[in-house]
Amino acid sequence: MNLCKKLYLERKDKNLSKKELSEELSKISDFYNYTKKQIALLESNQKEFTFHIIEDLAKYFEMTISQLLIKDWKSYNTEEITLIDDNIEEYFHGHSEGMPKTFKNLSDIIYKFDLVKHNDWVAIPKYDFIMREYYDHLYRDVSKESNNILINRAEGLLEKLQVFSSYDYKEDFQFPINVDTDSAGYTKFNDKREPINMNILIQNIEWSLSEIRQLFENDYFDYCEEDVREFNKLKYYREKLNIDPEDIKKDVNISSNEFMKWEKNETDPSINSIIKLCDYLSINIDLLSPSSLRTMNNINSQSIGSYILQNTNIHNSEELSKDYYFSDRQSIMLIPRYCYKYMFDYLEDKTHKEIGIKKAFQFTREFFVKWYEFNKARQFLFYSLEGLVAKENFIHYTEKEIKRYLGNSYYPENPVKFLTQLTLDRVENYGYKDKKQIINRIKHIDIERVLKSPEKMNLRPELN
Repeated sequence: MNLCKKLYLERKDKNLSKKELSEELSKISDFYNYTKKQIALLESNQKEFTFHIIEDLAKYFEMTISQLLIKDWKSYNTEEITLIDDNIEEYFHGHSEGMPKTFKNLSDIIYKFDLVKHNDWVAIPKYDFIMREYYDHLYRDVSKESNNILINRAEGLLEKLQVFSSYDYKEDFQFPINVDTDSAGYTKFNDKREPINMNILIQNIEWSLSEIRQLFENDYFDYCEEDVREFNKLKYYREKLNIDPEDIKKDVNISSNEFMKWEKNETDPSINSIIKLCDYLSINIDLLSPSSLRTMNNINSQSIGSYILQNTNIHNSEELSKDYYFSDRQSIMLIPRYCYKYMFDYLEDKTHKEIGIKKAFQFTREFFVKWYEFNKARQFLFYSLEGLVAKENFIHYTEKEIKRYLGNSYYPENPVKFLTQLTLDRVENYGYKDKKQIINRIKHIDIERVLKSPEKMNLRPELN
């Protein structure tokens, strides 16, 4: 969709005349004094959209520059956005009986729930599984157990897993979104039945937060610095990459004289030229705008409905109900569906063959402990995340993202490192376009400073 059409739709959505919009934009602009005629020319594609015009529009319509540029037709469906907002608020208010606060904004639900794609994850009641099935079937040392006892125990576990959440189970979802919770409760910090060391986990979550801050402090410097104008930042990124104006002239076909005027904020370049330059420097265009960075870090800069429509492939509330559900982060253990399927098939296979049942039990025990730790770590991490990092990690990770860092394993050997990689990978997309650079940078996170190397196990046993 072209920019002139977007401007028209945004203006109509706020019920503004061209004159009213020009007056509103003039109040917030440091570069232009808008007129009714200029708005008319922009909407009829007779006037070029420049960087500062796009920045003013994005600021006024409460979105980032990149959100305005990539916003597509489905995100202008205000009826669906309102319907999703209203249904989520109503549903969560009814769901959270006894809680006086309604879930109207993204910040109200982001610390308690994940938005999960149904086909990518299996949901298991965390408390019920750990307090009952884990200690009944998996906790004990299997080295001295007979195969018959283990097979009997494995059959019981497989039967319970099918009741909890079989990987091929289909369920009719409630409208608008099903909420997965565990009615039994949840483990406390000092619960002696916890299968993991909570003190060490929290220590490493603190490490994870320091890694997140360390990787972003250079690129996402103080977005409230009003004295740092947009193209001073452009100079910062150019010099950071050791690129001269002559290189830009050669590689991007922008004259060095014109470019130097941009850096001095003497002229306002076309938005297409700035997009081309940002691609060349491998930076997100929002990094040039203080207002965009503030919006990016404002967790409630969009309604829940518009955020969901813009960050998923969903077009309406019915589709949302079919493909996604909210999961209570405190009480539900989420496991990637493809990993869960392998674990289930592997344990079932060895139960029938009897040979290798001890090895299968050890794998299954480690499988659940590591995914349980991953879920606990995610719960604790979200207590401290805010702004962009929290917002972009609210929608749970895809199978593709999981496989990128899990590799050939079926559970993370180090859940905190794995979670940190996934968290950073989501947000790094907003700073860089070079995917290989992102993955290489995050994969080499140094966690040995904090954690002892865990006991090496076969994370991917062969299934005959």
